[in-house]
Amino acid sequence: MKVVGAVLLGVIACGPDAFSQDKVSWEKECSSELKTPAVFEDDWIRATAPAGWSECPPKDPQSPRTEPLPGALFKKDDFKLYLLTHTGHASPVEGGRFVEAARFLAPWTDMEEGRCGMFLRVRTTKVTHRLSRADLYFDTIHASKDALEACGNPESKAVLWYGSSFAEICPPRSRVPSKEECGGFYIAYPRIAGRHAKSGARLGMMMFSITFETEDPDYLPERGNRDLDVMLNEATAIVRKIQYK
Repeated sequence: MKVVGAVLLGVIACGPDAFSQDKVSWEKECSSELKTPAVFEDDWIRATAPAGWSECPPKDPQSPRTEPLPGALFKKDDFKLYLLTHTGHASPVEGGRFVEAARFLAPWTDMEEGRCGMFLRVRTTKVTHRLSRADLYFDTIHASKDALEACGNPESKAVLWYGSSFAEICPPRSRVPSKEECGGFYIAYPRIAGRHAKSGARLGMMMFSITFETEDPDYLPERGNRDLDVMLNEATAIVRKIQYK
């Protein structure tokens, strides 16, 4: 692992009864057989999670009543692995801004401006020759008042895990067409799949992330937590074995 240092990474409210009903309905749509591998397949990827993980239709956490998003959501205990396909971002920043990815990464943070991103530190781990995993951490011990407010106001005094995202390991810029983007939270599908993008066409984008089922950052695991390390390894193995079409 390599410590990169500080990075500038750039719910719809509803009553408790409505939230509970949405959650129950969503859970019914998840695969219930946990003794066998869970498999997702669409026209871009085929992904298999080991026994113990369930496969669910991914939905926007801010709009749980909407139709499922393209891609998959694998879930185990309170850990969630999003494998979103046919997606994208509106930001002029290559790979998107933190605020555009936060709902699938750290939804307990300020979702209006996404300011928490600038207060996070990242550790990167190589996954394949094309992908790396970026683990985001928030040091509440040394955080300012502004940082705490932007990052969900945790009361814990610790270094908390704030989700992980997968990013493309970019080739030299001279090998990337000027109109194509590389790096950040969103991944260019053609390049990862080993295909050439159609001339003049907008790149199809994917987003892979690992997050935690909570709205309260005080429930997040701390850096070095054994269960966290196990889940990160399992989720990374799923991503590493994705078959691209």
